[in-house]
Amino acid sequence: VVINKADIDPKAAAFAKHQFESALGLLRSASAHWRPKVLTLSAQTGEGIAGFWQEIETHRKTLEASGELAGKRFGLLAHGASVSASCVPAHLSLAAAGVPPARLFGPEHGYYGVEQDMVPSESARDPWAGVEIVSLYGSDEGSLLPRPEAFAGLDLLLIDLQDIGTRYYTYAATAVWVAEAARAASCEVWILDRPNPLGGEVIEGNLPEPGFASFVGAFRMPVRHGLTLGEIVRLEAHRREWGRSPRVIA
Repeated sequence: VVINKADIDPKAAAFAKHQFESALGLLRSASAHWRPKVLTLSAQTGEGIAGFWQEIETHRKTLEASGELAGKRFGLLAHGASVSASCVPAHLSLAAAGVPPARLFGPEHGYYGVEQDMVPSESARDPWAGVEIVSLYGSDEGSLLPRPEAFAGLDLLLIDLQDIGTRYYTYAATAVWVAEAARAASCEVWILDRPNPLGGEVIEGNLPEPGFASFVGAFRMPVRHGLTLGEIVRLEAHRREWGRSPRVIA
């Protein structure tokens, strides 16, 4: 859990940190090897960012050492911003750690983020890892939702997408729809959550009118929603009555 803009009111940030830590202490951790941390940082001053990246690396190493990923055949939904602290693409970083994804999924703009707005990307083989990339933004509307066979042979789907904090970006819709499809295919879903770059303090904008949902307004929430991607998926899981929400790693 990351509390951004801590430089604006350090006392309020410290209080929020304490409240989150108290709340997390009441919850049972999804992992026997990791307890979620609560961090404060400031994108303006840079304070806390180095510690944030260190926690990400520590969590990755913990997963590797515990063997939680070992033995699982998993897919990875990611894009160009899904990189390690050394700016290595997520799938190559995981492969270097001994846990390579068995299949990749690419959202709008393609897995590497090189396609322009509204330009479809085709499914292909990754030139570096050689694994299949399943396009979730092809030449027809049906490509936005993966077919059940896309999860064939997978035990787990990791979702690692950086959103921008407004509902106009399509990554939130892709994350929810793919998580729902994976659930229907009996594939477990973990969301590698990231901070909302706009923060969660301010909510602004209108709500989509009923009957006007679209790829850039798929859910009933304001333009500036104040949520992380993991929170959006959990909210939609509740609204859609999935029963069990995907695991969110923050």
